Amino acid sequence: MFNFLLAQTQAIPDYSSAVSTSAAGGIIAGMLVIELLVGAVVYVWLALCLQFIAKKTNTPNGWMAWVPIANMILMLQIAKMPLWYIILWFIPIVNIVIIIMVWVKIFEACGKPGWWVILMFLPLVNFIILGVVAFSKSSVATSAQSPTSGQVPPTVPTPPAATPPTPPATPPQSPPTLPPSTPPSTPSS
Repeated sequence: MFNFLLAQTQAIPDYSSAVSTSAAGGIIAGMLVIELLVGAVVYVWLALCLQFIAKKTNTPNGWMAWVPIANMILMLQIAKMPLWYIILWFIPIVNIVIIIMVWVKIFEACGKPGWWVILMFLPLVNFIILGVVAFSKSSVATSAQSPTSGQVPPTVPTPPAATPPTPPATPPQSPPTLPPSTPPSTPSS
């Protein structure tokens, strides 16, 4: 009986020598390097866009975009939301809602529609949208604009102040002249 089991184990081919351990380690190391490079490029792009958004919205300390955790504080400052929201950023499920709210406010602060946050969920499109928000020449929303509209109203040029019409210039008139008067005549007798 044991011979039967021994015969089956010998029939299983041994693939352990087909791929050397050093080759597998090299493949894993190469994938790790590529992953780190892609991660670094993504981090630099996000930090650069966030720094330009901070500059565009006149938010101080744009350098915070390059520091982890501090960039979340910068995002809350750009969105003009309370800083204690950073605590909610670390609670699962709640953080998704908070991040969406922050990005909507950031887009509106940059004069873009808040619904663009939906595009942030699409791979690769999110990087393009972030670049458009950061590097576009659109004006920043001001207090005169509706903060919920997300649209910048068109500016209508105001005409110059109207001056009252002036009457046409006429030469000065002299008072009317009367014919010379003659003394009353007296009858002669």
